[in-house]
Amino acid sequence: MPPSEHSMLVNQPLRQRYESSWTSGSPLALSECLPEEGSGQYLPTLEELVHIQLEFAWKAYAAGTGTRPASVGSLLDEFPALRNPETLLQLLRQEFHCRTRAGDAPSAEDYRRDFPDLELDRLTVAPGDTIGPTATDDTATIPPPPADAATIPPPASDQATILPPSTGSNPSEDQTLQPSVSFGETATSPEIQLEGYEILGELGRGGMGVVYRALDVRLKRVVALKMILAGVHADPGDLKRFQLEAEAVAQLQHPNIVQIHDVGEHEGKPYFSLEFVEGGELASQIAGEPQPPDEAARLVETLSRAMQFAHQRNIIHRDLKPANVLLTADGQPKITDFGLAKRLEDDSGQTASGSIMGTPSYMAPEQAGGHQAQIRPQTDVYALGALLYCLLTGRPPFQSANVMDTVLQVLEQEPVPPRQLVTGLDKNLETITLKCLQKDPARRYQAAEEVADELKRYLNDEPILARPVGIAERTWRWCRRKPAIAGLCAAITLLLGFVTVNGYLQAEIQRDLTGQALTQKAKANENFDLARGAVDRFMTEVSESQLLTVPHMEPLRRKLLTGAME
Repeated sequence: MPPSEHSMLVNQPLRQRYESSWTSGSPLALSECLPEEGSGQYLPTLEELVHIQLEFAWKAYAAGTGTRPASVGSLLDEFPALRNPETLLQLLRQEFHCRTRAGDAPSAEDYRRDFPDLELDRLTVAPGDTIGPTATDDTATIPPPPADAATIPPPASDQATILPPSTGSNPSEDQTLQPSVSFGETATSPEIQLEGYEILGELGRGGMGVVYRALDVRLKRVVALKMILAGVHADPGDLKRFQLEAEAVAQLQHPNIVQIHDVGEHEGKPYFSLEFVEGGELASQIAGEPQPPDEAARLVETLSRAMQFAHQRNIIHRDLKPANVLLTADGQPKITDFGLAKRLEDDSGQTASGSIMGTPSYMAPEQAGGHQAQIRPQTDVYALGALLYCLLTGRPPFQSANVMDTVLQVLEQEPVPPRQLVTGLDKNLETITLKCLQKDPARRYQAAEEVADELKRYLNDEPILARPVGIAERTWRWCRRKPAIAGLCAAITLLLGFVTVNGYLQAEIQRDLTGQALTQKAKANENFDLARGAVDRFMTEVSESQLLTVPHMEPLRRKLLTGAME
């Protein structure tokens, strides 16, 4: 099933209900949050719920606050639909990854024995295997989603980056999957000799290049050495991005941005050396767990001021995420990997309008929509908000089983408010985070410096400038994103309103008519009583008249009295 269809078929209210039950500490049973079996929503929703269960259950088990989670295999009898090979494979990879993070030491051989009919060669790769990685991170490259796409990329992790399509390629055909980047220094030194450097080990490798840990023998310092392996055979687009990255970093002499030391070429392979940051990635520190709020705010304030420095030099990063923030030994953050950086004055652009680039879980809606001309400093402001969200909650604002589902969430959904995921979180910090994550760039902070100043006010216990989004505004935004559904709801509301008002008016008219009839009846009765009284008086007077006492008038008198009595 294409990812766009998968996302559309997931029953979002049931998904959110199930996720909220886990965040509140009282998880519901899977069966309580499923649509009708046999419906088109059943399997996509079930798969999403199992992904949520695996993530939360294994985190609780690792923290010692939960029992050992049920295995995916144990769910197959109760939910036979999960035996779908594609669905089962993704869930097993998710389970393997969650168990590994929890320190459970799963065995790939056990999985192969239990599921002999599945192709499990990629079982040990974390969910979200990547497409077209760069040399410095586990990145992914896919073109914008074609309308009739039939080939679907596999699930992507929240750190997977989408790169622009290769130069000269047909975007609708460029969906080749490549291995994810492997991090960590290799045990043996690579076979490469580079004048002036002693290669100490390999830090990361991707589809375009490789990053080495090396000793600069002239200055006696350890550096990170980035090199394009294809050399003269490299794609022109890759070479241009490599050059632009080197130029961008060279302009940014800032204590919280990784510095460039040297640029050169070895046997036709371009390279540059960067400051080596020994503390590792911020992503490794977060490891899916919420960080202390004040520390998170302080760190993002620092990163925001570094990005303001870059923006003042007309450079947009476009791929800010925990994996692209390195930490020094004393915990100071440094932004790295400007491989997708854009110069504001460069209208030609690296990528044609319509191409998507960035990391789905952290990219702004204008990136997710492929609107390259709309990329501005506010795009990085969004990413800063997504990074702050991840620090506060342990997860990015949007994540799904695959790349395109995540992209669709970025475009169509609002993030779950952090305070619903982390009890006791300061409301002002949530307000700052959600203002950064506004869909409309004009409604975000307009500069990274504004984010930094707002976080500074929060840390100093001063009033912040941003205000929470009210119910009316949230409703209006929903209507703008879903005009067809909003129009239908409005029509139904108007119809109900018309029926209600019309019923009220008809009731009022009926009450008026009933009142008039009662008034007329009372008037008639009153007139009858008056008339009868007049007749009674007349007959009495006549009967007592002396004229009727005259002899021979007795019969007439009796007749008149008898008529009066009737």
